Amino acid sequence: FNEEGIWINTRLWATQFAQITLGVFSAVLLFWLSVQAADSAENVRDDLEDDDLPDWILEIFPTSWMVLGSLIPASIVACAVMAIYCVLYIPSSISTILKY
Repeated sequence: FNEEGIWINTRLWATQFAQITLGVFSAVLLFWLSVQAADSAENVRDDLEDDDLPDWILEIFPTSWMVLGSLIPASIVACAVMAIYCVLYIPSSISTILKY
């Protein structure tokens, strides 16, 4: 250690990289699962339309737009919360590093 200053611990870099990687993977997975759920809902509605069932049964099952309309905003909020947690973790870990 010939240079003075603050040495950022490699654990900080590793945890931040892991959080960001997991966050990106989770975000992609959330949006992909949202689209899959919407496709599944539409397939179920199509199958129910082929059967001779009362109309009120079709009104119970959501359309693909209803599923996407609820899951996409939820996924966006979840991604925003993941990003906030990653950003909030940095001062806490740096504070811990500076204490020791």
